[in-house]
Amino acid sequence: GTKFVQGKRGKARLFNGSTDQISIKTTGFPTTDALKTAEAWIKTTTTPASIAQIYNDNVLELSIDNAGKFQGTARGNARCNSNTPVNDGNWHYVAITLTGTGSNGTNVYVDGTLRNTCTEVSGNALANVAYLGSGGSVNYFNGTVDELRISNVARSADDIRQVFEVGKRTHPITIDFVTKPQAAY
Repeated sequence: GTKFVQGKRGKARLFNGSTDQISIKTTGFPTTDALKTAEAWIKTTTTPASIAQIYNDNVLELSIDNAGKFQGTARGNARCNSNTPVNDGNWHYVAITLTGTGSNGTNVYVDGTLRNTCTEVSGNALANVAYLGSGGSVNYFNGTVDELRISNVARSADDIRQVFEVGKRTHPITIDFVTKPQAAY
């Protein structure tokens, strides 16, 4: 199975690229076109692979194509390529948002920046399940995944950028509260 390793923030899951995956039943997930954002921190050097697939009325997928570039898929049939390589062994923050049907319906982000906007088309989900580390039983991910989030809100470009900026911090921020203010420091 997967291993716990140091992640971007705290612990993360390391996938071996051949058999590791986490299967999650989506019972209780929002339905009726409600899955709007999927995002995660990833670190890998290989391709192609499915980082996460979420089936539940909508389909959202985070994956890496044959050229090592991040791509998002909405509803299982509308791939949106970021044209940005993410298989360099460094941490990358990737996200897909589904904002509605039409020419600007699917947005893909890498490292807090909008990389492509694609036409979103309607399609059908296959089952109520989510996979982390594979596309079910294919395209296993070889690398580390941290902070996977699935949301029923299409996060804005500012929201995506802010999560990336917070994740870039290399030192913890601590705030010390005192019981009464000090006159001088």
